[in-house]
Amino acid sequence: MFIVSEATIDPADPADDLPPWPFPAYPSFGPDAWGPVRTNGYAVAALLLGLAGLPLFRFPIPAILGITFGGIALSQTGRSGERGRRIAVAGILVGLLGLAATTIAAAHGLHLAGIPIRWHGV
Repeated sequence: MFIVSEATIDPADPADDLPPWPFPAYPSFGPDAWGPVRTNGYAVAALLLGLAGLPLFRFPIPAILGITFGGIALSQTGRSGERGRRIAVAGILVGLLGLAATTIAAAHGLHLAGIPIRWHGV
């Protein structure tokens, strides 16, 4: 234990400015310098919700949430440098695929029910 009083500090001695613990032999650089780079949680949620929207194509909520969370994750990974940009893009694409399946299933259900689908202006 180091006990330093003002009487023992010599302002002319540069060694008194250094802390009592040893310095590392070399500095650490790169992504592992402060710990591992984390994967964005919104990106993982976007992919999982997008995948959940495929078998649940009658309910568009997971696909819509997957697209929304993917957009949030793209924004966050661009600003913070976290990993997960490709996962977010995959979540958006799978969510769009689930939303397309929902639209096709709804149109097919209306067709089977005998309700005409009219496309005006096409």
